[in-house]
Amino acid sequence: MMRSKLIMKTVCNHYGVKLEEVLCDGRKQPYVLYRQVLQYFLCKQYGPTKAGRMTDRGHDTVIYARDVIKSFCWTTPEFDDEISDINNKISLIVNKVSKMNPLLGWLYVTFIL
Repeated sequence: MMRSKLIMKTVCNHYGVKLEEVLCDGRKQPYVLYRQVLQYFLCKQYGPTKAGRMTDRGHDTVIYARDVIKSFCWTTPEFDDEISDINNKISLIVNKVSKMNPLLGWLYVTFIL
């Protein structure tokens, strides 16, 4: 579960928004896109059903979000670079946290990230 929190915080930090804003039920842009990016990364890690539970959405919504993000990456090189950048940030933090004592890793993800 710590990895899901890490993914959520990394995506939100990248866009400079709060998790509550991303997970709200609103349809305001750009929060919809941020939510889809978050669902894309959670889906890659956990699959659509579990990612849907984590974001309080149905698995079909997560699959749609995943497909939208993949499509944007194919058609917009700048967006593809942005997704790669977020993915690299997640990988770096996962590696950093995995080398820590479990308690320190939890503290890092909960309070510092």
